[in-house]
Amino acid sequence: MAVKHPLRDADNESPDDVRDSVFVVDDDVDMRRSLDVMFQDAGLSVNTFASPEEFLEYFRPEMRGCLVLDLQLPGMSGLELQEALANQGCQLPFIMITGYGDVPQVIEAFRRGAVDFIEKPFHAEQLLSRVRNALESMKSDLRSHEVQSGMSALCEGLTPRERELMDFLVSGLSTKQAALEMGISPKTAYVHRARVLEKMQVESVLQLVQRLQSATNAK
Repeated sequence: MAVKHPLRDADNESPDDVRDSVFVVDDDVDMRRSLDVMFQDAGLSVNTFASPEEFLEYFRPEMRGCLVLDLQLPGMSGLELQEALANQGCQLPFIMITGYGDVPQVIEAFRRGAVDFIEKPFHAEQLLSRVRNALESMKSDLRSHEVQSGMSALCEGLTPRERELMDFLVSGLSTKQAALEMGISPKTAYVHRARVLEKMQVESVLQLVQRLQSATNAK
């Protein structure tokens, strides 16, 4: 039976609000107990599962955290669980653990999205460090996605003319030069410019360029 600890719903949370959660899938009861204690002592929320099937029953796509998964499991293997979760839209970073060091399976695990691999026996601090790195990477990815989604939503609020003007402005043209390119009067261009800045929630073209550049760098 999985060790259930409270898990906050990730819906509508910012990346910094997402709780540091670890999900352990391992058929070795002693290993599960050991990892449960280790992660709890480190201040992390822990859920442990004896089998991939048990975790699949618990899983939901919006879950956030890090999955620590034994590669060698009876029944459904770690690789098969990876595939099943990918088909369900899983966004959890994987860390694969095994006592066998099967190179072909390790390569396949990375091909399917594992972010790290650690061989048994391992030092507790070694695994903990890798889990923390995976959690920080997840949060960074969520922040980037948040920035991109927010900018895309703002851009969708622009009319075709406003979007055309914005493209000219961020390319370095002045409002009057953009008006000439668009075949409209400078007065009309300034009206569009004011609406663009308002809809994009900035006070100047410089701020607009900076926000768009930030969203581009987040990709």
